[in-house]
Amino acid sequence: MRLQGRNLHAGLTGDDVSALHRELAVLGYEIPAAEAANHTFGVMTAGAVAHFQRTRRLVDSGVVDQETADALGRAVESATPETVVLAPPSRRAEEPSPPARRT
Repeated sequence: MRLQGRNLHAGLTGDDVSALHRELAVLGYEIPAAEAANHTFGVMTAGAVAHFQRTRRLVDSGVVDQETADALGRAVESATPETVVLAPPSRRAEEPSPPARRT
């Protein structure tokens, strides 16, 4: 992960926080819909970051500093396809589209 001029911590919002959410999701962390939709570094994001830091033997501050950002980047790069969280398709490919309604 590339920091964009600031360490990321609870209370921040922005595109860099959204990028953090995407990287955490690739690693299997669940980000609450409200935090993701608002690009907010909330309590659950801080908890995910702290957990990630503990698993990498970093200080579990819940703050994404350069050391944590580098570790996130390496973890995402080495993630196997099984760790990627995919959204289910809106409908299965073999299901026909519903008929159009006539008015």
